[in-house]
Amino acid sequence: MAAIVEKLRAQCRIDTDDATDDELLMLYFRAACRKAENFINRKLYEETVP
Repeated sequence: MAAIVEKLRAQCRIDTDDATDDELLMLYFRAACRKAENFINRKLYEETVP
């Protein structure tokens, strides 16, 4: 989860030392994932690519 939050902060240009919005960022991230899953009618899985 920490890597996801770091990427979200970078994308939104939020200071990396500011953790006050982490919960809100994850809420938006999960909502976006659910929206994408509903749109494509498929489940998204987290997979690490070597």
